[in-house]
Amino acid sequence: MHLVDHGLKIVVLKRPYDTYRDSKEMRDILSLVFKLKLDGYSKYYPYGILPISDVDFIADHILMCRYNGDTLVPVSGFKSIKYSECLKFKIPFPIAQHKFGQETKKFSNYISGINNWMESLSSLNVDFAYNLSWTIQPEIEKAVRNTVRELTFALMYFHYNNEGIKNVINSTAALRGINAQEERMEMQYLRGGDGTKLGAFESPTFFGQPFYIMHTKESGFGELFIKDCEKFQHLWDSRIIIGELAVEKKVA
Repeated sequence: MHLVDHGLKIVVLKRPYDTYRDSKEMRDILSLVFKLKLDGYSKYYPYGILPISDVDFIADHILMCRYNGDTLVPVSGFKSIKYSECLKFKIPFPIAQHKFGQETKKFSNYISGINNWMESLSSLNVDFAYNLSWTIQPEIEKAVRNTVRELTFALMYFHYNNEGIKNVINSTAALRGINAQEERMEMQYLRGGDGTKLGAFESPTFFGQPFYIMHTKESGFGELFIKDCEKFQHLWDSRIIIGELAVEKKVA
């Protein structure tokens, strides 16, 4: 069954910072994104989880939505923040703060590994991105949930290919087996400052939930995975863009 059969639509919000003040459309849908994140994360984490931050205003949001009348309502999505955007807005690349909070000494080997990965790309004048904050509407039907999960990985490829970004890092919840899918995408486990492959860690900002940190190869996602994404190409091609590229809002 194709995604379109579930009445879903891919929507990309481009850097809300640029249009939030003047665009009611952006304000309305970003508010619904915030609700989705709070609903989705609150199902798995206790009170105090923070899936929303300043990053939401300068990141791109890649969403799967449903129409409720004329209103697009997000049912799943993730966001992406490029290193170049962090430099522009004078904020740190957020992965360390996002996953380790103030406990930097305890996770120093992970942070050294992240810094080494960043520095190796920066030295080549190559931009890179952090993929984060994926969630899904808790009440979504099982059939739709299964399709959305598969499509999410394809959207990672489509979005970064469109942005010209080959190098992507993320944190992957160990208990949900997502790391196995990312292995099939030919993503690699982070190596620490000492060069060893790093296993799962218990994130203090996510109440001890175990995560892996994984990143693409320098050449990007694996070719077999990219080939498999082709079945969703028509859905990506018909996406709606809201925000910075509003002039290209509907892509043929």
